[in-house]
Amino acid sequence: MNKRIVISIITLCICLASPLSTKIAFAANKSDYRLVYEESRDFDGTTKYFYTYDKETGNLMSVRRLDEDEDSLVEYSYDEEGREIKHTTHYKDGTTYKYETEYETKGNTKIKRYYDIDNATGNRSLSLIDKATYSKGRLIRQKSYDYYGDSTPSLNLTKYKYDKKGNLEKELYYIRENGKWVLQNSEKNTYEKVDGKFCRTKSITKRKWFKGFVYHDHYRYNSHGDIEQVTTKKYQNGKYRPDLDETYYYKNKYDHAGNLIRTRVIKKGNRVYYYVHIYKWEKI
Repeated sequence: MNKRIVISIITLCICLASPLSTKIAFAANKSDYRLVYEESRDFDGTTKYFYTYDKETGNLMSVRRLDEDEDSLVEYSYDEEGREIKHTTHYKDGTTYKYETEYETKGNTKIKRYYDIDNATGNRSLSLIDKATYSKGRLIRQKSYDYYGDSTPSLNLTKYKYDKKGNLEKELYYIRENGKWVLQNSEKNTYEKVDGKFCRTKSITKRKWFKGFVYHDHYRYNSHGDIEQVTTKKYQNGKYRPDLDETYYYKNKYDHAGNLIRTRVIKKGNRVYYYVHIYKWEKI
């Protein structure tokens, strides 16, 4: 197997107040590349990630994170069908978290259990159960029970809806309050034909916030599936507040293989902070 390391440098220009950086795509657009190293630099310091894979299956086996405050290692295990059944996070201070996944025979339901491991005794306590339901290979329902260390779990429910082509059209997130499911966040995606293929071109996320605020995040994507513009519109007590609108423009650059190598995020009228991300890709 021939291997080649591709180094990608991404310079980010992100306003610290923006909640949008988690939506930026930091992955290769081609399936014949895989990430082996990542480095993120900002004013708080440098964080490094090292990725290892199984030589035969290509499954991700471990991720190590290093920075000034943390040294952690995540190890993954899989069943005979290549499905993840366990991953364990080890911290330098001895803290360990274990995540186990079970599958039904037909594969329509997946249950994850999360455990906290006591450093002194080795005993583990259940902290969260995540149950996912599938139909025709698509995730349609996900319910989680978060125990927060007590006997009464908090309940969350996420529903997924697809269009006729199998694209994710809606994502609805509920929380359990007073015996009823209450819609907390929702996302709606729009797909259009670009360069002969259907791509997600727009999405709107509605988020309930404190003090009666509801945020509508409007995303616009390019043909690579990466964000090129985000506008956040805010509503207070049901009334639209145009004076609070925020718009971010994403300038993306790609290498010859289609991997994202540089992103610049611009928000006019605000102080801008610079971040640098370095990636090394391995050609499989």
